[in-house]
Amino acid sequence: MIALAQDAQQSTLQALERSNQLAPRIQIALARIQFQEERVRRATRRMETAHDEVANAQHRRDGLTEILRKPSAKKSRITLGL
Repeated sequence: MIALAQDAQQSTLQALERSNQLAPRIQIALARIQFQEERVRRATRRMETAHDEVANAQHRRDGLTEILRKPSAKKSRITLGL
């Protein structure tokens, strides 16, 4: 019976030692994941900003194209010598 109790105590101590060894590794891994998540958030914001800028440029281009297609715009360009 004593041997069984000692074995249980030894197993508990080994489990605690393994847990103590793993805890710092887990903390480091979690810190790395958080760092990567922040990098992804920043990259996502940059990509969304670039997407918005492209959409705005396309909208301005479409507006200018429409202005240039109107007959009165052509006449004005000819009058101005453009």
